[in-house]
This record gives sequence, C-alpha cells and structure tokens, in this order.
Amino acid sequence: SVDRRLHAFAEPEYDTATVKIGNAERAFVQTGAAVAELRIAPKATPDKQDEFARNWLHRVFALVPSEVFGKGEVPPGGEPRLEGRIEYARGGKPIGFIELATGEKNALLVRTEHTAGWVRVQLGAPELVADGQRIVSGG
Repeated sequence: SVDRRLHAFAEPEYDTATVKIGNAERAFVQTGAAVAELRIAPKATPDKQDEFARNWLHRVFALVPSEVFGKGEVPPGGEPRLEGRIEYARGGKPIGFIELATGEKNALLVRTEHTAGWVRVQLGAPELVADGQRIVSGG
C-alpha cells in the first residue's frame, strides 16, 4: 500500500511554523498537546492568538493526497509553479516542510520531507494560496 501521509510527524509536534508565500514570510508559534487544543500566534506577538492562521495551518497539515507522483516524475501539465513553503521546527531544529504549488487547471500540488515527489491534493490552489498571502501579510 502507498504511504499517503504527508509528514512523518504529528501536527502537535511542531512548535514553530514559518510561512513563506511569494516574497513575504511570517513565523508562528504553536502550543498545545492535542490537535483540538492547538493554539497559533505570530512569533512576534505570542500572546495574541490568530484563529485564521491556526485554521489555515491545520487545513494545510491535513491535506489528503488524491494522486501520488514518483521521485522526479513531472505531473501532467508540466513542472508545477511553486507558490509557497511552510517550514516546521521543534526546539529550534527543522523537522519538516511542505511546498505548495499550482499545477494544470489550478490543481494544488504539494511536496514534503516525507514524499518521494509531488502529490496532488483535493483542494484547489488559488484559494489556499490567497489565504496564505493574507496570513503572511498580517491581514
């Protein structure tokens, strides 16, 4: 069977997520021991929870693969256009990442530390990328 997990670590295991979309970047801190109680706040203002960022980061982490491409395999429509990246860390040490890209017909393709290559997921790219832009711009 194909391993459909995007990460080898669980969502509560990271304490920092750095979101990069286009030329903008913003770091968030995460607290909480279980998914239901996770709290996200900008690293610059750790006492100010950001519910929109929390929901977006959860949505990205919980993406479900619909098609898995092999190492070096180019998805239909050609090489995807990289839109952004999230880097996950725990205790200051990197533990993983996810790259978000747009493929043909606005398909959302992702690549992580755990996948062999690109993976198509069920969500469309424009909405997810637009919400990510809101998060890194602080709006």
